[in-house]
Amino acid sequence: MPACEIANNLNSTDVRSILENVIQGGVDLEETIRRIIEADIQAQMKIKEAEESVKLNLQSANQEKNKIQEEVWNKAKTYVEVEKELLASQLKKAQEKGQESYQDSLITLENKFQENHDGWRKEIYNRCLTSR
Repeated sequence: MPACEIANNLNSTDVRSILENVIQGGVDLEETIRRIIEADIQAQMKIKEAEESVKLNLQSANQEKNKIQEEVWNKAKTYVEVEKELLASQLKKAQEKGQESYQDSLITLENKFQENHDGWRKEIYNRCLTSR
C-alpha cells in the first residue's frame, strides 16, 4: 500500500500531515519517526486519561449506588421499627381492654350470683322436697 493511502486512512491528523511531509520529501525520516512516536505517546496518554476517567466515574457511581441503598435500607428499618412499636402498643391496649372486660364480666357474674344465691338455694331445696 502506498504511503499516500496509509496517510489517508489514519485518524490522526498529526500523523497524516507528518506522512504527507515525508512523501513530499520535506522532512527528515528521523524527525518523522520522532513526531510519529510523540503523536502515539500523546494518543496513549489520552486513552489512559479516558480509561482513568471511566474508572473514576464507575467508582463514583458505585459509591452513590451504595449510599442510596444504605439510605433506603435505613429508612426501611426505621419504618419497620416504628410500625413494630405501634403494633406492640395496639396489642398492649387490646390486651388491657380484654383484661378489663374480663374483670368487669367476672364482677357482674359474682354480683348476679350473690343476688340470686339465696333464691337459687331455696328453689333447689323446695324442688328436692317436692320431688319426693
